[in-house]
Amino acid sequence: MHEFSQEALASQLLSRNELGAADIDVLAAKVAAFHATIEVAMPDSAFGRPDDILRIALQNFARIRPLLEAPADWAELDALTLWAEREHQAHDEHRQRTHDVFPQCKYAAYCLREPSRR
Repeated sequence: MHEFSQEALASQLLSRNELGAADIDVLAAKVAAFHATIEVAMPDSAFGRPDDILRIALQNFARIRPLLEAPADWAELDALTLWAEREHQAHDEHRQRTHDVFPQCKYAAYCLREPSRR
């Protein structure tokens, strides 16, 4: 894997007004093309199970925490952690209701909404 120089990061390009809508559109098209060509996990596989997704997300947050120095960053991570846990719980309840109607759909209606921006 190649690490970009800090000056080439999107956040840096954006701060210098060097990243525009056309650049984002190109990136979005590349990501969409990538997703259109990759293999998809079968519904009965171990990949993409909601509990596993949450577990991995929480592990990532735990690994990120020691790297943060600013209290504002800790608060942001705490908010993100709480959001992930709440979304998982809400979708778990929704999955249970959906499973009662569509029992053939193992993970029916499992999707995450983006956290609201402050």
